Amino acid sequence: MLFRRAKKIIIIISSVFLFIPVFWNSNALAGWWDTLTDVACIGVGCGALKTTADEVVKNAVEEECKKCEQQNQQCAVEVKLSDTGLGFGLPNLDIKCTPSTPTALENLQADLSARKPVLEINIPGLNFSDVMSSTDDTGTYFYIAWIPELISALYKFGIAIMSIVAVVMIIIQGLRIVTSGGGEAKTAAYKKIWQAVVGLFIAWGSFAILYNINPALVQFNALKVRVAAEEESSNPIIEEEASSATEPSTLPPGSYDSLFQKYANCVGINWRVLKMIALGENSKLNPAKVNDAGFIGFFQVRPDFCPGKFKGKYKKYADLCTVKNLKTPAFNTAVGALYQKETINLVNTYCKNGDVALQLQIFYSVLNTGAGGTKKILQYAKNHGGCTENNLREGSRIFWHDAKGGASAKWFVNYYPPAYCQEFTDKLDCMGIRKFNHTFASAKRGVARQGITSFLSQSSGICPLDTDTPFPPS
Repeated sequence: MLFRRAKKIIIIISSVFLFIPVFWNSNALAGWWDTLTDVACIGVGCGALKTTADEVVKNAVEEECKKCEQQNQQCAVEVKLSDTGLGFGLPNLDIKCTPSTPTALENLQADLSARKPVLEINIPGLNFSDVMSSTDDTGTYFYIAWIPELISALYKFGIAIMSIVAVVMIIIQGLRIVTSGGGEAKTAAYKKIWQAVVGLFIAWGSFAILYNINPALVQFNALKVRVAAEEESSNPIIEEEASSATEPSTLPPGSYDSLFQKYANCVGINWRVLKMIALGENSKLNPAKVNDAGFIGFFQVRPDFCPGKFKGKYKKYADLCTVKNLKTPAFNTAVGALYQKETINLVNTYCKNGDVALQLQIFYSVLNTGAGGTKKILQYAKNHGGCTENNLREGSRIFWHDAKGGASAKWFVNYYPPAYCQEFTDKLDCMGIRKFNHTFASAKRGVARQGITSFLSQSSGICPLDTDTPFPPS
């Protein structure tokens, strides 16, 4: 009897909960609302109800627009009222979140999110999250949770594997107990079952055990990284008018040529290429030049990036990466030369037998696109016939068309006058092709004006870093 009553109660409650959403979303609600408002008008007046409806609309709009703001999007609202004949009705809101023009910070955040780790072995349940950001009085911070997420996924995966192994072991030992005639075999089986149960307890209870020891042991916080000002060399803006900054028609006096010649020996690069790279930076060969992002000197080096360039036998110089030292021509040139090792490896790997102008274009590409982006462009060229002008241009087009979901390319198109990208059917192609054309033209000017026939050094010499005076005064 009690069971039958409980069964009826459950059916009634389930029917109510099923009926409510169906009724609420049905057209019947509109008629019900109209009747209710007609009756209400008799008692309180329609003016008061209209005011209430306006407040409902306002609150609903604010609530929905908050969702757009959380997604860093703009809120577009269209309000329609189902008229009751009394001048008001049930509000019907059409709210759309439209993408806003990304800022430089948003572009950087999107770029980091696009660089999520790709594991060679897939771990079930592991999906790396996007990079989050927050801003307070001390600055803007990015939160990168990839390492905690990996540890968490490995823990869960390990628990699953251990559980499967333990269950299989218990089943096997259970069969041994059933089939054995007793004695030591049966005792050993019971012992192994007990061991499997203890192992399961430890595995599943490890979280509680660690938490009781120290709660911090189970808290894997996201990596908090303070965002510095944007590096100028990674700025996607490439102005045709800026070609004089990359390769001036009249080269500055050769006051520092001897420095370029000496430190070029440290990496085996043609010293004229080293000078060309220095001229391509924003310093204009001013050793004391410091930009807004804190990059210093000829080669625009920042103190926190500097130590990583001194490796192996030169690691002893890493502690000298101070603002004061980076403003000295010798030390800055030494770091600038070491910076070229990665680019030299890229050229030797992907464009060793290419035209010298194309090889020099790669050096400029690293300045404007970064080593990682340039490597992707070179990989495309390699997969499509080699290091040729057309392949590198096409690789640049594809890279910038797709980079950051096309956000940088869209920003580039919006930054310049419409005529700048007018010739392109797909406007997102404009950035990559313009970048390549500009850097390739600068490289060809470098070849012509400085007589560069190879990016590699044509003579051997001693690197100052291998002497007793690694940074001679200028």
